[in-house]
Amino acid sequence: MHDNSDFTHIIQQCEKAYPILIILQQHLNILVDNNYLLSSELDNIIALLQQLHPWQDGFDKQAYAIHYRDVLIEAIGRLNIFLLKISTLKLNDASLQAIAAISELHEKVIDILR
Repeated sequence: MHDNSDFTHIIQQCEKAYPILIILQQHLNILVDNNYLLSSELDNIIALLQQLHPWQDGFDKQAYAIHYRDVLIEAIGRLNIFLLKISTLKLNDASLQAIAAISELHEKVIDILR
């Protein structure tokens, strides 16, 4: 059984991560716009990120924390695999800049989750 402080801690992590995730989505969209072939893979990650929303009073703390954390870990895991695969592709400057930003944001989110 978790105590309530575990969920409060997860919610605090989620609140820290949320603004980063919004920027992350923007960079992923730039990447999709510039590389049609990557869109199906990125659309899945974007769809996961879009499931995440800030904490609001009235939510069930435990359900919110578990859902947010699970979805976030899934999205970051998929993004990790994507970043490993994409490193072998030839991409235009806008895409390379987006990937650099995505990599940096990815690291920030992982740091928050530690």
